[in-house]
Amino acid sequence: MKKVLSFYIQGWQWAFGNWRLVLLLFAINYLFSAFATKPLIQSIQSQLGDSKMLENIYDGFDFTLISDLYRAAPDTLGIYFSFAIWLLPIYGIWMIFSNTGTAFKASQQSNDNTLKSFWSGGSQYFFRISRLTCYYLLLLIAMLFILAKLGFDSGTNILMLENEDIIIQKTYRLAGVTIILIFLLKTAFDYCKLLIVKSGNTFIHQHILTATKAMVNSKLILLALVYLVSLIVVLVIFYCIKMHSDSTMLTTIVTTLLVLARIALRLAKVAGLELLVEESMKRAKK
Repeated sequence: MKKVLSFYIQGWQWAFGNWRLVLLLFAINYLFSAFATKPLIQSIQSQLGDSKMLENIYDGFDFTLISDLYRAAPDTLGIYFSFAIWLLPIYGIWMIFSNTGTAFKASQQSNDNTLKSFWSGGSQYFFRISRLTCYYLLLLIAMLFILAKLGFDSGTNILMLENEDIIIQKTYRLAGVTIILIFLLKTAFDYCKLLIVKSGNTFIHQHILTATKAMVNSKLILLALVYLVSLIVVLVIFYCIKMHSDSTMLTTIVTTLLVLARIALRLAKVAGLELLVEESMKRAKK
């Protein structure tokens, strides 16, 4: 456990030391967000004018509101969904590139606060990590399908239940197990990315096998759970502040800090895993 906490702390130190990368990822994610939402908001404003429907949009998701909006402005939402169809692939390509560049930069084990290795690593290993991402998504879909089958096909007759508490409790348990398994799978995915960029091999299947075996490594599991707890703490703090704040300015500031914290946490996790990968490789050579 002491070793895991050391990796965790060093990961955060590396993330804070590479603040230029944190700001770059934040800026580009913000541009994608603005590019995706601003046209929709402007179109809705032009359609609804001074209607109170526009004010309700900012209060949170409401299916009835979305349905009413679609009836009021069907062309607006239709155009926006067509726009999103080609925007999402572009964002997906950027996410693969940024994750690849981050993994390569972390593998250098350097505190050099520049972006050169990020851009070079992202371009050099992009197609290899793209293949790995496809495998990851297929495995994720299969895992979610199996969990859904196990969770809801247990022979319980909904019509025979006296109340919905059993279904609610089962859903909560299933959600908790799903979140933990997804986070562990994502950790193994990041572990495999580091193996690929450190070795430089074109063929990635051997690294997938190595990462799969590493999933039973107690240090890897503990490190993943520590980062999961950190993410939950950040989200809970954000939620509490948002629920007890009536200030739009404060909510905007806290939301910005939340995004920065999530990006820094992602970088810290990759850096911590890099230390674990390096330790495993040194042990394998002995």
